[in-house]
Amino acid sequence: NPATFQPTQAAYYEQIVFPADVDALRREEHAAYGSGRRHQIDHRFIHPDGTVRWVHVDGLATLDAAGRPFRLSGTVQDVTDRKRIEESFREGEERLAVTLRSITAGVLATDAAGCVTQMNEVAELLTGWSGADAVGRPVEEVLRTIHEVTRDPTPVPVKNVLASGLAVEVANHTLLVAKDGTERPIADSAAPMRGRSGQLIGVVLVFRDQSKERETQRLLEERERLLSSIIQNLVGSFVFRAERMPNGAIEFKFVSPGVEEITGLPPDSVVNDRNRLHSALVDERQEATGTGSILRCQDGRLFDEEVCLRHARSHVPKWLRLRGQQVERREDGTEVLEGIAFDITGAKAAAAENRKLAMVAARTHNGVVLTDARARIEWVNEGFTRVTGYAFEEVRGRVPGSFLQG
Repeated sequence: NPATFQPTQAAYYEQIVFPADVDALRREEHAAYGSGRRHQIDHRFIHPDGTVRWVHVDGLATLDAAGRPFRLSGTVQDVTDRKRIEESFREGEERLAVTLRSITAGVLATDAAGCVTQMNEVAELLTGWSGADAVGRPVEEVLRTIHEVTRDPTPVPVKNVLASGLAVEVANHTLLVAKDGTERPIADSAAPMRGRSGQLIGVVLVFRDQSKERETQRLLEERERLLSSIIQNLVGSFVFRAERMPNGAIEFKFVSPGVEEITGLPPDSVVNDRNRLHSALVDERQEATGTGSILRCQDGRLFDEEVCLRHARSHVPKWLRLRGQQVERREDGTEVLEGIAFDITGAKAAAAENRKLAMVAARTHNGVVLTDARARIEWVNEGFTRVTGYAFEEVRGRVPGSFLQG
């Protein structure tokens, strides 16, 4: 339930992943984090209703300028149907026939010679062939595929499976060409079928129309590029990711380029010396308030506070507003924090000047009126009331010319 589930890696491992699969999933993801490579893995998860389902995880770690991962994006696809098919083939033809009718992916089976023996309704829809017409034909005739970029024909993996006896994945960028010429991107796999004595008796192909998934992935990539562009070009603010260690120390793991304009500290120096920015913020706060604590979450997960530091080169005091949230709390007590820092030095100075002006205006005997950009009254002093006879509540939001003459 999105309203109650905390979307953190720790919660995913503890509440969703099937216990026996946690270690393998951790190893695969950690290896991908370290290299920035794409990673794919199947694992089980426990549904809230108590059932166990299979998913295929396809993710990519995004690295910062220093080569460190700071974001993981990707897709999680329910492959329970594919796993059921593989299990059904092991258990016999009778269960297979029942299962095929309930599968939402295209399923096509061949004999040991590579000729079609059976296909479900989804496979008929995707290939354009009826089961009656397809049975007995070479699988290459029914399941025509080409490379999405080069447009060259691609081999259906049946021969590879028959030769090796091993399951194989359908290559990326594969398009299925239906009987009427319709092209669809597909993905999934081919696996061997064995008889009771272990002999190879055929191959089962499970393929899925990826048109919607491709569109979703394209939108995700566009949003990722847009977000990256925004982060890299922020003016007067910077995005950060930090970790509060169990001993209270804060290390900044990622900062966007805007940090240098505001603090005078290059992003690389902040990340390489992860305590440097924290020390600058804390030293100034200790001097002003006697406390060095920053980024303390309120209401469990949110933080919103104002801090001050001195610019590393000009030594001019700079005021920052830090806003964000805790996105993860690890088993060892480490808190992962993400947020954005705004330069509010100008706003602070303007507020101070406004307070001075307000004090002067309140003490003068002359009438003083403050309006907004559309000349509507926002404030008047007591001198205005003495001169005009109008109280502030009577003129608030009005244009002076509408009631004052001369």
